[in-house]
Amino acid sequence: MVSILRPSTITWPWLTSWRAAGIVEAVERWRTADYGSNPTPHLVLNLSAGWEPSYFGGDGPDMPVRVRAVKTALEYASCHGALIVAAAGNDGANNDTIDPDQVIVLNKLNPQIASRLLAPLTRWRKYDESRQGLMKTELERILASGELSSDVYEVVSKSLA
Repeated sequence: MVSILRPSTITWPWLTSWRAAGIVEAVERWRTADYGSNPTPHLVLNLSAGWEPSYFGGDGPDMPVRVRAVKTALEYASCHGALIVAAAGNDGANNDTIDPDQVIVLNKLNPQIASRLLAPLTRWRKYDESRQGLMKTELERILASGELSSDVYEVVSKSLA
């Protein structure tokens, strides 16, 4: 098990986020480890980010770069055979599948990522009646939030149709 809190050795130019650098460092440690005669174990990246909305940068000009760095690092890990398991956090305070407020913020800054985050909510019809109501309400709130990018609008409107 490799635990990465802050990376120490990876300094690739696209790694503008210490989270992204930590993911790449875990992959590189796994790839270069000597397992002797044992078969190489699988790499499982168990992410429990619990990121605050401030991580996405709010109005900051570097938000898309940090988000893209983490996305690229996860793609790098996946291409090298890692299984990626992501959770919302450890405190148990927010057990929702997605934070619609983050989608609304990301809609203005990076619409493609915002639209991809909506995937769990688009399956609202597959849940029991009470969960359907909660999920549909959040989709309606996103739709009513103001100017939506074409990416987010398409996902939300098709889901509610």
